[in-house]
Amino acid sequence: MLSSNIFGSPLIPIPEPSRIPDPKPIEQPKAMPVSFPVESPQIINAPLAIAQPSQLPMPAIISQPRPLPEPAPIQSFSIINNPIPIPQASVLPEPKPIPQPKPISEPSVISSPSILPTRIV
Repeated sequence: MLSSNIFGSPLIPIPEPSRIPDPKPIEQPKAMPVSFPVESPQIINAPLAIAQPSQLPMPAIISQPRPLPEPAPIQSFSIINNPIPIPQASVLPEPKPIPQPKPISEPSVISSPSILPTRIV
């Protein structure tokens, strides 16, 4: 029997329990393929041997350090010595006036419908 929802469309029919087929049996999982042998984790994670102080080589004796080279002179920029000239206010042109927006003409009478729609009950 089909029924409908609130939108009027038919609902999906549900079969009766006697018509539902039996589920298929679950297949046994397949065997994993043979993998290559993996190295022992003891070899991979073997800690490094820590050298004892007697096994460390003696540090080399530091000879007299070489003197640093003379610093290069600081270059001066010509823009600092010769700044850009700023014109005087009297030389600047007069600004143009901002144009005023045109006013929107509004209708003097708003037309309304003479007959309003009515709902017939």
